[in-house]
Amino acid sequence: SQTRGRFLELLFEAASAWGTVGLSTGLTPGLTTAGKSVIIALMFVGRVGPLTLAAILLRHVRRKAELYYPEEDVMIG
Repeated sequence: SQTRGRFLELLFEAASAWGTVGLSTGLTPGLTTAGKSVIIALMFVGRVGPLTLAAILLRHVRRKAELYYPEEDVMIG
């Protein structure tokens, strides 16, 4: 049916945006501003990566870990 075809085209656009592969069915120019915004958000999340995005968002929740750098005397010669 027509609705099923439209759904598959939208799904393809969303999956292509998430995967940042650059493929399109030509549907994007006809989307509303909200639809284009969703595609842009999917492209951004797909590019940054879900784990990286989660780490950035959750970074302020965790307390800052103390870092200790190793020290060593280097002998030259």
